[in-house]
Amino acid sequence: MAVAIIVGHKIEPAIDKQKSELDAASKVLAASLKAVDQVKVCNAYGKELKRYSSLIQNASRYYLYQATCSALQVGWINFWVVTLFALGFWYG
Repeated sequence: MAVAIIVGHKIEPAIDKQKSELDAASKVLAASLKAVDQVKVCNAYGKELKRYSSLIQNASRYYLYQATCSALQVGWINFWVVTLFALGFWYG
């Protein structure tokens, strides 16, 4: 049970970081769409795409970390559920 708690504490900072990266990506996208004429005139499509994709990449890294931690929690708990079920038949 301690493993699930320890892993659970590591998920919270990753969630906060992912939210901040997604917020920043949303702001970049909104600014690009709002000033689409300027982006066209300055030929800044590649630059804006690079900024947006790097923020999305960072957010995906934090999401994968969250998914790994969640999988560890669920796997650890399932391991113990099956183990206790088997022990119930062993001693029952």
